[in-house]
Amino acid sequence: NINYCTISQNIYLIMERLSQSTDNDNSDSILLPAIQLLLGDRYDITTTMLAEACNISDVYFRKIFKNKYGISPSKHLIQRKVDKAKHYLTYTDMNINEISYLLNFIDTSYFCKQFKQIVGTTPNNYRNKTSHTK
Repeated sequence: NINYCTISQNIYLIMERLSQSTDNDNSDSILLPAIQLLLGDRYDITTTMLAEACNISDVYFRKIFKNKYGISPSKHLIQRKVDKAKHYLTYTDMNINEISYLLNFIDTSYFCKQFKQIVGTTPNNYRNKTSHTK
C-alpha cells in the first residue's frame, strides 16, 4: 500500500521531471493538473473533479492514476483525509463530528469506519494514544 506521504513525494518528483521534460504524452503530464489540485488543502475534491482538471474521462483518469500509484484515486482521497484527521486528532481539541465535517466526509459514522479501516483503531482511541493537547 502506498501512503499519502509517498504519493506526495512522488508528486514533487513528477513536477520536477515535467519541468525538465519535453515529452507531453505520458501519465505524469496527463495527471499534473490533478496532482496540483491535490497539493492544496481542499478536502471536497472528487475523482470527477480531478478527471475534469485533466480533461479526461473519469474511467481513463481512474485507470492511469491506479496504474501510476497502485491505488485508486478514491482510496487515495480517503487516505488523504484520514491522514489530515490524524493530525487534527493529535494536535487539536476538535471533536470527531467537527473533523468529519471539516474533511467533507458524508457523515461521522462513515468517517469512523474509514478511519478504523485505514488506521486500525477508532478516531477516539487514536486521539487517546497520540494527543498532544492534554
